[in-house]
Amino acid sequence: MLGLTLGLIWAAAGMVDATFANRVEAIAVERELPGMAVVVMDADRVVYAEGFGVADLSTEEPVTADTVFQLGSISKQFLAAFVVDLEDAGRLSLDAPLRRHLSDFDQFPADLRLHDLLDHTSGIREPLFEPDFAEGIEDLERSTAEMLFLLRRLPTDFPPGERWSYSNANYLLLAQLVEWMTGMRYEQALAERFFEPLGLSSLGPCPSVPEGADEALGYRMGRDGPELAPLENMDWLRGDGGLCGSARDVARWLRALDSGEALSDRARDRLWQRRTLPDGTRLDYANGFSLLPFGERAKFAHNGATPGFSASAALYPFDDLVIVVLSNLGDVRVDAVERELARRLFLEPPPDYRAVPIEPIGIDAWTGDYDFGAFPGSFVREDGALHVHMPAPAPSARLRYIGDRTFVAESDPDVLQFRFEYRPEGRRVRMRMAGMLWYGDD
Repeated sequence: MLGLTLGLIWAAAGMVDATFANRVEAIAVERELPGMAVVVMDADRVVYAEGFGVADLSTEEPVTADTVFQLGSISKQFLAAFVVDLEDAGRLSLDAPLRRHLSDFDQFPADLRLHDLLDHTSGIREPLFEPDFAEGIEDLERSTAEMLFLLRRLPTDFPPGERWSYSNANYLLLAQLVEWMTGMRYEQALAERFFEPLGLSSLGPCPSVPEGADEALGYRMGRDGPELAPLENMDWLRGDGGLCGSARDVARWLRALDSGEALSDRARDRLWQRRTLPDGTRLDYANGFSLLPFGERAKFAHNGATPGFSASAALYPFDDLVIVVLSNLGDVRVDAVERELARRLFLEPPPDYRAVPIEPIGIDAWTGDYDFGAFPGSFVREDGALHVHMPAPAPSARLRYIGDRTFVAESDPDVLQFRFEYRPEGRRVRMRMAGMLWYGDD
């Protein structure tokens, strides 16, 4: 009922087609985006679908809701849904060890289970921080076989299931699992199971070099404005990323998941099922989705980030609302854009990020090095303020104290937030970044 009521408010009051639209366009200008597409669905109705700017600065081809963008890590949810669907069909168990299906990856722990890959509790190190792997992504001539060779050499940093640490290696392995189970490339398996039956014609593998007139080119911010971003080898981004699609089709996909059109009710519930770690931490991530709530509202979402693209796709299941934001500029953190649009649609005020006083000793209480699993974070006091330093692509920033042991990024407080706490095991900081909750221990 709430979703229906809000839908009527948005449509009748003109918030989506007037005030809302003006604000969306202003955001694109403020953030200096070459192009951006935004789609909003209220249940099965597309109540807003617009593009702003251009897909190609050289041709000035305009962006529409049907322009194809790279989706980055939003790609993970399609693969996760396929694996969960395999379990629903009785073809595997998410509790089964990886070695049962991929015996040639026997260098990983014997108790590494499929759900550890899906939920990022495997302990396998993030490959993007490994120099050899990063070089392969930049070389368009390198093969998938070469990527798998390096994947087999990745170390594990903690026992499976012990903690949460985001690693793209997990979904690279899951793509191999799907290919072993189906006997076809995982992209084709996704097309036959989901994209073709659901009529999501824009969704599919990204080419390393853009080919179609409907595909946006990716840009990064240079000294004089947006410039073409470096190309990536899509044969090295299979499962963890590598899919392209339009904002309209991504929104329709989320709606198909929520309505039961894409998966059975049992499989859908399994897809969004939280796990609890041995230390009592209840994960806010499951099967390719961040489950971090939006205030008191349930929210299932994920972001995508590549050198030339930024993406955010969110489902508010109890409000029947879907918001998708795609841009062809890298490192934009469009999850903040999505949240601003959600606040407008829910008639909620913006958060209060005003600074409150903190004694210097209060800053010193949290300085030090913290282990986020995928990367380290160093918190230091500089110029009377707390600063965080993390390796790229994670951001570094000057922080502002807003009370309750919580700091936000001075430059963009809705993008990067930290809340510190004491535990018997030591200090912990919970970082909200890229729409997910990361855990850092000292």
